[in-house]
Amino acid sequence: MTRPAILTALTLILGCSPESLLQEDTASTAPPGTRFLRDEIIGGSAVPRGSLASLGVVRLVATLPPTPNGVRQQGACTGTLLTNQHVLTARHCVRDITTNTPFTALLATLDGATADQDQTRTGQALEPSIPLGTGANDYAIIVLTSPVSIAGSTDSHIRRIWMGNNAQLNGATAFCAGYGFSTAATTTTRASGSSLRTASLQLSWAVTDFNQVRILRNSLGQITSFGDSGSSCSVQGQIAGIVSSGECPLGSVDQNGNGTIDNAECLPSSVDKASAPSAFRAFVAATTQATVHADTNVAQSAVSVPNAQARIRTADSLELTLSLSGPTNRLSGIAAQAAPRSTLVQLDVLDAPADVLCPRVLAVAPMSGDLGLALTCINKGLLSSIF
Repeated sequence: MTRPAILTALTLILGCSPESLLQEDTASTAPPGTRFLRDEIIGGSAVPRGSLASLGVVRLVATLPPTPNGVRQQGACTGTLLTNQHVLTARHCVRDITTNTPFTALLATLDGATADQDQTRTGQALEPSIPLGTGANDYAIIVLTSPVSIAGSTDSHIRRIWMGNNAQLNGATAFCAGYGFSTAATTTTRASGSSLRTASLQLSWAVTDFNQVRILRNSLGQITSFGDSGSSCSVQGQIAGIVSSGECPLGSVDQNGNGTIDNAECLPSSVDKASAPSAFRAFVAATTQATVHADTNVAQSAVSVPNAQARIRTADSLELTLSLSGPTNRLSGIAAQAAPRSTLVQLDVLDAPADVLCPRVLAVAPMSGDLGLALTCINKGLLSSIF
């Protein structure tokens, strides 16, 4: 698609883009003829390598359909690990919204303190059933083939979604992080830079924004950019938006004279857009949560356990406790608790009497289906008679 040398305001996706928006990545070690889309927060603050691993910030690379002249394209975005095995990102980072073609060879990399400590996984995209598009519908989850290790664990990483309403995000300061350009384009120089950057950016929301929030350029000139697509902006540690789109502002110049404005030539925008939590919260829950069913009982029903409680604990610190009461001291079918998939779940009994032995059951919530747990408490007198 051609564009005039002086571009009027044009809404662009901040990530995988058509060929006309590609920049040549001359520093890449990829095969000749491969082009990349790379961007980060313009003017953002550099962070030490691997320092955001605890937040689950990952680099995403997807293979795009080849161009008519055979050039292999790769699009780069940012994503956020919700668990050790689920990456939240923008939908246009996993599918070409123009041709409705899914990208292939999705790769997610969690940076380590050094390059040899990087963890790269392939993944498969899960998309919402709503029509393909940008804005509020621009979200997806990549399920990795195997979990990444964070702080030495492969089953305990959790990122929460903002549970308040959209109006509460109006005026809030968000922490945003992304990969790509760090230096903005001017009318005579192209944007440059390719490392993880962060910034504190203000969000705004109005009723007319519906399921989107706006990200505002701050007084330091920092703003999200191409390749920040799919990155999350967090408020109070909770994910409050998935970076989606912005504008290539009036005054951007076709510096290389090829008749198009590519991403390295776009001046920084003043306002970008992100999918609001209200848009993707239910999709995230349905995709990443497993229902836990538990069966807890006391082997010898004559034993009195008036104060005992069965407890389900999940990796995101949620607990469900129910009393073990009734003539059989049995609680069956605890099905009200959800646990993040690929994370650890614990079933135990609280306040059991001294003469009752209750084990602890640990399991990892499955990547699909529900989790069933069973726990049986044994009276120590009965145990003695067995042995």
